[in-house]
Amino acid sequence: MKEINTHQVLETKIRIYESWFLKELSDYFEKHKKDYQTKNDFYVSLIRVGLETEKIRDENFADYNGKLQSISDKLTEFSQKLDNTNGANNSLIRDLIVQQNIYEKLLSRVYNLCLALNNECSLNPDYVRAGMYDDLPETLEEYKRYWEENSK
Repeated sequence: MKEINTHQVLETKIRIYESWFLKELSDYFEKHKKDYQTKNDFYVSLIRVGLETEKIRDENFADYNGKLQSISDKLTEFSQKLDNTNGANNSLIRDLIVQQNIYEKLLSRVYNLCLALNNECSLNPDYVRAGMYDDLPETLEEYKRYWEENSK
């Protein structure tokens, strides 16, 4: 079996160029000097803790990324449903407006025909079909204008 030079395998040098970071490391070491035999033990401990943290971050990242993708997919699906609902609602609203206008004309016609019959006026069927009795009475027209102006 080939012999391995363990001195070569176990030695690693680290270069730190930021003076503020070196000062922070030195200050922290001085503060916790009694917990470590050497500065090297202190650095090895920091590297171990950092490595464990990075491993946990890698594991959590995959889970976190999966959750983000799931949330993104659900938001996209919800947005599409909302768009579809808005389209259907717009169509419903247009239909309701058309129906409301038809009902308004029919009710106006019935109202005006009742007034005409009450006054014993003769009714010409051609005038009824032509829409002569379709207009709202003046007081109702004012009421309608008021609500149209104040509901915006």
